[in-house]
Amino acid sequence: MLAPPPETQLLAACRALFGPEVEVSRDFLRYLQPSGAKAAFRSMAKKTHPDLHRREAAEVKGDQFRRLVEAYELMLSYFEQRENGSALPPRPSPADYGNGEYYHQGDLPQRHLELGRYLFYRGLIPYRALIEAVTWQRRQRPTIGTLARRWNWLSEHGVRSVLGTTTLAGKFGDKAVVLGLLSRFQVRQLLYHQRSLQAKFGQFFVERGYFTPRELELLLIEQSDHNRRFTATPFP
Repeated sequence: MLAPPPETQLLAACRALFGPEVEVSRDFLRYLQPSGAKAAFRSMAKKTHPDLHRREAAEVKGDQFRRLVEAYELMLSYFEQRENGSALPPRPSPADYGNGEYYHQGDLPQRHLELGRYLFYRGLIPYRALIEAVTWQRRQRPTIGTLARRWNWLSEHGVRSVLGTTTLAGKFGDKAVVLGLLSRFQVRQLLYHQRSLQAKFGQFFVERGYFTPRELELLLIEQSDHNRRFTATPFP
């Protein structure tokens, strides 16, 4: 029997698939489903496949795409071994693992919480649903590069230049600012518009039957009351 992939490699693979906006952890690994990893791989593949980019960026994109494929293949191996019970055995917990779902049982953290984590720490949704909601919402929104092209703030060449740079760290908007292609004000406008276009996070839980629209409305009020006591620190 093959040894399970090291957890550090699995976490790195998740970061490659989901990007820097998603916080990965041991619990993230435990409740990540193959469908979520597949959706993330397809989304990232559209950005990194060398055939979708011009020649000057194809080599860089080819390297990125190969790393993405390696990350996805590692996760497929993990899913297969997890199915056979040989990867990341469950840690002891009073929670119900009967259906492979973990509901938090404990105090609500005394810090600012975005909606998904607020619902999870209230014990109202399983961790698996939180991961699925993050993946679902990411698929709903256009990329910053797409919006910048739509508004004629970046050319196709400009978008490729940002995506192709390997010497700068950070997200697309940060790189575009450093490269002098966008201003901070433009990036803020693009991010605001991106958020306005994506489906509301809570809609996922209504569509999946966790809450009625009225129940979600009341929970949003309670979340707002909780967060009012803390300095807002946005979490993707």
